[in-house]
Amino acid sequence: MHHVPRLRKLQSRLRKKSTRVIDINIMELTINEYHTKQRELQSNQLTMIDLSYMIKDMETQKDNRTEERRNRFNGESIMLTKQEAAIHDKIFIDEIAATIEDKKLGTGASKHWATMRKHLDWFMKNNPKAYMVLLD
Repeated sequence: MHHVPRLRKLQSRLRKKSTRVIDINIMELTINEYHTKQRELQSNQLTMIDLSYMIKDMETQKDNRTEERRNRFNGESIMLTKQEAAIHDKIFIDEIAATIEDKKLGTGASKHWATMRKHLDWFMKNNPKAYMVLLD
């Protein structure tokens, strides 16, 4: 194997010139520092991968919107989860209860207004799109 001394001599000479040599099955591959640095930079970049098909919890947010609710003024509708639909319905139950109680206590005196506001705030925070469609 007279290739080995020649290869070592070449490696030594290339190292002096700041170039890396990689031996792959007796093949010589020289890469200068610029290309090595470019490859390092490329390998450090992040790639986003959609894994929702593997993790079922990520899909449930899409699939569990089974309850339709409509805006009472313009008829626009949106699909909600069971929890969102229950809170939506409580808003209107509280509105009715507050209106009835206000007739006895005076305008704005009902404790149901605060409960209704709490549910509206929940919607603004947790599903702003539904809030804009149904309640704004």
